[in-house]
Amino acid sequence: MGSYSEPYYNICDRKITKFVTEKHLKAEPDRKKRAEECGAMVRERILAYGEDCLWNADQSGFEYEMRPGRTLDFVGAKHVLALTQSQNSMTHSYTVMMCVSPGVRKFLPVLFITLQEPKGVFGPLVKKSMFKAGNLYVTASTSGKMTKQLYIEWCVKAFFPQMNQHCIFLADSWPMFADQGAVDEVKPEELE
Repeated sequence: MGSYSEPYYNICDRKITKFVTEKHLKAEPDRKKRAEECGAMVRERILAYGEDCLWNADQSGFEYEMRPGRTLDFVGAKHVLALTQSQNSMTHSYTVMMCVSPGVRKFLPVLFITLQEPKGVFGPLVKKSMFKAGNLYVTASTSGKMTKQLYIEWCVKAFFPQMNQHCIFLADSWPMFADQGAVDEVKPEELE
């Protein structure tokens, strides 16, 4: 017999992508049960209200200038330089919050964008010269990433105004999405 890494056993050397505790493994059956219950609830609601009530949102972060981590240079080079448009574009980012549905209305008509600004707000010159469009809602944060307050603002300005009576909002496990109490405070009463 050969070693376990032989293709015969369908085992190979792999990079570890995540470390988990024993607690994580013990919670697996409960997690699977909750996922099945959630799936059943979503199917029930879709049957009752149609696919237009189902929405999924996620945020995508982008850097203004993508940078490679590696390049080619002569063997033994001590410093490897790469050209950039500006140093600022290498460290600044922005976030787009996209919301989709399998129903007739495939996307929310308003795209929520969070830009990075040093003080977390736009200065008067930026406000004055910023491109404006009816389908964009542009905000700022110090990191260019969504915050809890910006998530609530997204709910109020971009999401809730587009919902009709019934809504199923599916989101990932980002902690801001999990704060149902904060969302309930700003949710219109007529929205279920």
